Amino acid sequence: NKLKLAKTVDYESTKTLNITVKVTDGNNHSLSKTFDFAITDANDITPSNIQLSTTTIADSTTTGTTIAIITATDTDTTGETMVYTLGGTDANSFSINGSQLKMAQNVVFATKSNYSISITASDGVNTSVAANFTLSVKQDFAITSSATATAIENTDKTINLVANRIGTSFAITDGADKAKFTLNGTTLTFAATDFEARADNTYEVEITASKIGENDTTQTLIVTVTDLNDETPSNIDFAGSSNITENTATGAELGTLSTTDADTGDTFTYTLENNSAAYFAIDGNKLKLAKTVDYESTKTLNITVKVTDGNNHSLSKTFDFAITDANDIAPSNIQLSTITIADSTTTGTTIAIITATDTDTTGE
Repeated sequence: NKLKLAKTVDYESTKTLNITVKVTDGNNHSLSKTFDFAITDANDITPSNIQLSTTTIADSTTTGTTIAIITATDTDTTGETMVYTLGGTDANSFSINGSQLKMAQNVVFATKSNYSISITASDGVNTSVAANFTLSVKQDFAITSSATATAIENTDKTINLVANRIGTSFAITDGADKAKFTLNGTTLTFAATDFEARADNTYEVEITASKIGENDTTQTLIVTVTDLNDETPSNIDFAGSSNITENTATGAELGTLSTTDADTGDTFTYTLENNSAAYFAIDGNKLKLAKTVDYESTKTLNITVKVTDGNNHSLSKTFDFAITDANDIAPSNIQLSTITIADSTTTGTTIAIITATDTDTTGE
């Protein structure tokens, strides 16, 4: 009188069963009756078909932002909650809250443009194989051409503007020096400018990029004008004394030469054009004495120094020097005002005045 199951039943293929049972008594009287059975589901199917609602991440997405919804297929109807688990190379960059895939770090396209993760789904009994995903970062709309440029002075500079979306239009919208710039399509032109025009050699313009469906984006572009060696030296300075003491030793350094030139980073070469009796020599930018000078024969000297810059521009300037006397001459020609002494002259009486000749003018 036991009804038993003769084979297993799969809910996914069979939802109901019915049987007719016949009972026969000892005198061969019989009765038949039908019984219906409902098959109930069991949690026996492994989750599959794991999907993300999107595999694109917006640039500049911040930590904690939900970037996608995770789904999976589980044909069981037993109502278990699906639990998703992260894996893969970049798992630490994400978190899962229920079915929400969230960022666990800020997204910066320039630092990282795609992420590789895997996700498994579990219904509490059965765990799926890992599904692999590559998520790509969609870069913010931006001007990607360089925000800096250099221009050689007195030469137009053309700059090709580029954005990270095709079909972008550009406009000059602001900037302290926007009048120096013109724009034709994607070609920005900086007008030829003299390096010496002002002390600050950087010029600023603001460029705005526009595209339908995107928020406008701006870039401040800085052009730095570089110097050409196109200016002639304007002055030669001498740092030293214009007085030379006679008998100063040969090779003595008299002073240092320097040059005023509007060009930056220039190099200078000094030469002597007029060298009084070869008394002077130049060593780099040092003016030196080439031979000793005698005050008694020479009271003044002058020289003309020529400076030549790195582009062969030159300037000449004359410098005057006074020779100062030294106490180098021995006294001579000693004389007495008289050589006669009066009779009866007493002690302490001045009898004559002594004189001598000394050509030095040093006041001894």
